[in-house]
Amino acid sequence: MSAPDSLPRIRPPARAGILRNITWLGVGSAAVKPLWFVFITHYCITILGDDGYGMMNWALYSMTIAAAFSDLGTTTYSIREVARDRTQASAFFSNLLAFRLGIGLALPGLVVLVGFLTAMPSPKLSALAAAGLYTTGLITVSYCRTFYRAFEVLRFEALSLILEKVLVIGGGMALLLLSGTPQSVLLGLAAGMTLALVWNVGWVHRRFAPFRAGLLSLSFLRSKLRAALPLGLFGLFVVFYVRIGPVLLEAMQGEAAVGQFSAAFRILEALVMLPAIVSAAVLPRLSRLFKEERQGAFARLVRLSTGGTLLAALAIAAPLAVFSEPVIALLSGGRAEFAPSAGLLAVMIWAYPLMSVNGLLSVVMMATDEQRYLAATLGIISLVSLIANLLLIPHYAAFALCYVLLASEVLILAALLTRYLRRLRPAHTASPH
Repeated sequence: MSAPDSLPRIRPPARAGILRNITWLGVGSAAVKPLWFVFITHYCITILGDDGYGMMNWALYSMTIAAAFSDLGTTTYSIREVARDRTQASAFFSNLLAFRLGIGLALPGLVVLVGFLTAMPSPKLSALAAAGLYTTGLITVSYCRTFYRAFEVLRFEALSLILEKVLVIGGGMALLLLSGTPQSVLLGLAAGMTLALVWNVGWVHRRFAPFRAGLLSLSFLRSKLRAALPLGLFGLFVVFYVRIGPVLLEAMQGEAAVGQFSAAFRILEALVMLPAIVSAAVLPRLSRLFKEERQGAFARLVRLSTGGTLLAALAIAAPLAVFSEPVIALLSGGRAEFAPSAGLLAVMIWAYPLMSVNGLLSVVMMATDEQRYLAATLGIISLVSLIANLLLIPHYAAFALCYVLLASEVLILAALLTRYLRRLRPAHTASPH
């Protein structure tokens, strides 16, 4: 079967410019991300306390690792390939949406089953189950947004993001106030995310890539999964590298330590919004420029995106490092058990400029088919960070995660920058274009 020949005819929205896309996604994020941040930090911290907040985040971290196996690189691969050839959009959406929904439900279910068979306490088990539903919905919604990015019309992603956060925050806040338990909060998040998923699937089907059962093909699926595997390994290593630390911390130091770490880490996580917006806008454009061999334009876009993001990240990190104590006091409502979070924030926030540049350089690697190098780099660093956390957590508790994060980001920057300067930059500056 030739998937592109089977496509229904639709007229997708016109491609927008990079600045307009960044503006749309920036406005959408600015409209709802602060609300999400206040909810997931201030309200959840003050109502759940360090133990309850620690359990909620432990469940989310654990299920994020499990759910990541349903991506297998298909999100980034779909953006890159559909940006290069729009006629493949419906075949990608039909095959990979079905695959991701199936495996996305099976993997968290397997984790819950293992927890049940190992006699995990029922509060933790129910928290895992609710977190599994939420993370499955989240990564599937993220896949739907693949098509907004591939078609370079991020105003639809901005609207999707606003709708998602309104539904998720509404569900989570309602059950947080009603019962005040981490399990109920996670269930409210899952309910809101399910509604957001239904809307996004319907919107992509109508405007970008109609789902057609006739396009379902095991050979198509196998070929795309095989091609996306290096990106999939990279994605798994990223999730593992970022999330395994708190899981180990819970096993060694308990839920309160995870709660204190998460109060600071959620700030860093929220700030990643800035490089994520830039990455979402430039990945499809870099992919097209690379395929069209427009080397000069490619190199200029790399310089502008990485340089501008780095300057913005430094301007944000410095004041947060200085004023970490009042920031944490404000978010925690002055609760004494979260006082250690200020010291954690003052250390880990310096990873933010590194993470911002590394995120953009990773996009450059993806756009230039350097996914194998990307996967190998993150695989090695993930293993090193795992070993380092195991060795350092008994001595430094949550601070160990901060030290390991900083060191790991430095190593990632060195590896990616070296690859770009040696292999990619010369090829993209010698062109007469």
